[in-house]
Amino acid sequence: MKPTILVTGASGGTQGATGNRVTRLLREKGVPVRAFVHKVDERSVPLREMGAEIFAGDLLNIQSVREAMRGIEKVYFCYPVQAGLLEATAILAETAIEEGIQFVFHLSLGASSKQILLLNQNQDFVARLSQGHGLFQMMTGASPTPLSEWIRLNQVGSLSR
Repeated sequence: MKPTILVTGASGGTQGATGNRVTRLLREKGVPVRAFVHKVDERSVPLREMGAEIFAGDLLNIQSVREAMRGIEKVYFCYPVQAGLLEATAILAETAIEEGIQFVFHLSLGASSKQILLLNQNQDFVARLSQGHGLFQMMTGASPTPLSEWIRLNQVGSLSR
């Protein structure tokens, strides 16, 4: 059986729907997904119907993140490019290292100049956090590869084993 992958931001929020799209793409390929949502509501119902395990929590709460990561080997980290990104990244990175997570694919997509500045700060921050762990792989809005193709390539290689 394939290991369950944790996808954050799975219900899709006010800024974007990267986590929702990732969850749907993985489930369409039969990959078990634990969908991390901020709250269970009408947006999480279709994910549950697709077979995703729904986990309601707060990415800014380390205990919540620890609970979500139990039994997980790989994470798609989809956090909106907004206040809280650096804190959520730090919490996720610390927890991933504690829990022995194999890979974290950090998918934050932004378009405005303020968002791109925050993404650049976050990339530097992630590099420092994961130094020596080889844990994080990032895809940002600057990536030329469409999201669905990027997921397909990475899912086939290392995420679905």
